[in-house]
Amino acid sequence: MRLYVGLLGCIACALMSSHSSSLSVAIVRMAQYNSTDTDTTRTGSQCFEASVNGNSSSGDAGVRGEFEWSESLQGIILGANFYMYLITPTISGRITERFGAKWITLITIMTSGGILALIPSAAYYSVNLLIALLVIQGLFHGCVFASLFSLYAHWFTAIERTYAISGIAAGSNFGNLITFFGAGYLAENGFSGGWPSIFYVVCMAHIPWGILWVLCVENTPHDSHRSGLIKCSDNELKYIKQNINSFGAPKRSSTAPWLKIITSKCVWSSIIWKISAGWGYYLLLSKMPSYLDKVFGIPIIQNGLFNAMTSLATGLTMALCGPLSAYIIRKSAPKLSKTMVRKIFGTIALMGPAVCLALITAVGCNSTAVIALLITALFFYGFMTGGEFSIISEFAPDFSGTVFGIVATLSVFPAFLAPYVVGIIVDDRPYDTSRWNVVFYITIAIYILGTVVFVVFASAEPQPWGLIKKDKHPSNENIFQSNDNEKRRNTIKEAASQICESIDK
Repeated sequence: MRLYVGLLGCIACALMSSHSSSLSVAIVRMAQYNSTDTDTTRTGSQCFEASVNGNSSSGDAGVRGEFEWSESLQGIILGANFYMYLITPTISGRITERFGAKWITLITIMTSGGILALIPSAAYYSVNLLIALLVIQGLFHGCVFASLFSLYAHWFTAIERTYAISGIAAGSNFGNLITFFGAGYLAENGFSGGWPSIFYVVCMAHIPWGILWVLCVENTPHDSHRSGLIKCSDNELKYIKQNINSFGAPKRSSTAPWLKIITSKCVWSSIIWKISAGWGYYLLLSKMPSYLDKVFGIPIIQNGLFNAMTSLATGLTMALCGPLSAYIIRKSAPKLSKTMVRKIFGTIALMGPAVCLALITAVGCNSTAVIALLITALFFYGFMTGGEFSIISEFAPDFSGTVFGIVATLSVFPAFLAPYVVGIIVDDRPYDTSRWNVVFYITIAIYILGTVVFVVFASAEPQPWGLIKKDKHPSNENIFQSNDNEKRRNTIKEAASQICESIDK
């Protein structure tokens, strides 16, 4: 059952990530596109003439969409999913811990997937309605990771949880990878005019997942063994009971230790790390296509292929580094503590991209080297699954949903700030490599700050406030001891009845 739970959680994240990547591909066909280079007297550091392509993406200028959306309006549309991330992760963490993750995850994924089918009609009716739908969709997106973290805390042991959580992160990137390739084909050859078919196909992909989720997943192994349609076996239940501290019913009546959470060094080390990593990640995903186009003249089709390659690189390392870190923890103990392993992987995830960006500022106009370094940077970013991404469920196992919600809420700011700051620095001279180098230097400094804070303050050991006291909730042993005692009493009663019957005879 744990395999089903982990696999379906991975697919859930792939479906969620496909929502934004579907829009990023479809909007190329939705919006009217004009690519003209009005700056004929470029000055400053530039590589355009040195590009292997020798021309810009203006060859796509003849491809025109249906909607007269300015570039700024397109930016608002593409960013609409993130607006509600400032609210929902923390709230959803508490809701999940009180009511269980199964139905919260199902409702959020299926509802946000259903909204996809409404996007074409909303776009034709009003851009304001489209933006409103995307904001609502983002509200549901903000609940997914917190609910899955809470669910995994009940189903997986500490080592297994590393594998499962790395599957969450890898699933998101593989969802992007598949969508980038499939959506491009549908936009050109799909039904309903091309681009609308992207949303309809992705929406329909949610249906089989929803059916399997209802059949296979329960909030806890105990619920699955007792009433699940596909039940957890006796042996698996026994294994989980013996190896997971948070086994049992959801902590519905527990109160989160808010003051201890917000003053915890572990929590703030995760927040600073995620903000630092998020800054670079959103920068590379949102602005690198523009960087390659304006600085090197890379055509938009090749830019799309580059995006798929970065998703593949990140997805591979995310899938591998979770199990790798678990293997190292298991084989290296007690020489290397769990905390030390998390810090090593977290450091690689930040300093690897930092080194790549530093090299980009040095290689100049070699577009091949720059592309290779950008892919390598996101390859290193995937080490996060063996580092910070796994650590929250370890230092706060009974409040992982709440803590992850707080961390996710605060770490979403780079999604807004990174593109904005880049725009201030380069938008009036987007072809100037010296301006882009300033962007990279700022990002490197942020990476270094996040690394230092994480190395100094992070811990993978359970914090006292992160565990619910046994005197407030029955422990696993007490639950099963009660069951064993009840069985013994029933056995004694049956034996006594048989003795009485034999005496009567």
